[in-house]
Amino acid sequence: GLATALNSAVTGQRAAINAALAALTRYESNYDGAINRSDHYGDLGSFVVELHSRAGGNQALVTALNNVQSALDNKIIAAAFHSGAPHTNPDQQWAWPNATGLSIYLPGTGDPKRSLYTGSNLRWVQRSGWDQFLHTMGLVVAADTTGGELPTCASTTACDGLPRQLPMEAGNVEIYLPVILR
Repeated sequence: GLATALNSAVTGQRAAINAALAALTRYESNYDGAINRSDHYGDLGSFVVELHSRAGGNQALVTALNNVQSALDNKIIAAAFHSGAPHTNPDQQWAWPNATGLSIYLPGTGDPKRSLYTGSNLRWVQRSGWDQFLHTMGLVVAADTTGGELPTCASTTACDGLPRQLPMEAGNVEIYLPVILR
């Protein structure tokens, strides 16, 4: 998959990968009103386009990028994005060039949750190899393999200090999300 190809290509393609990470379309996720590298989610399709144009002769990486692009083309039927200024931050311009609507986790140093994004805490992360790629690129801290799974509580009460689901409260909030129609 893509994570495996990226992990194998990092040594020879680090500059290309960093350039693609800097250029990809990101989604506002840290609530500062600006879309920039401080946001922790980027568009997978945009990352593929940006990296494909920089990947050079690394055939395994190009093949993985082509496979991801093909999967996106076959699975995402329609995507629509509205660029402009959000009413909460009229001085900011939001734009999504090359966006497909499928985001990937690309944390910045300001994301306090990045230390939890490890194979020891999230089984699907361990199977994908994405955490290894993020660690190699310096986007997440080293995995803590001694802690095992994070304890959680499925209830909203009586969890005795464990992390638990929070009750939802309706408020005057507008959320802008990409929508994927199938």
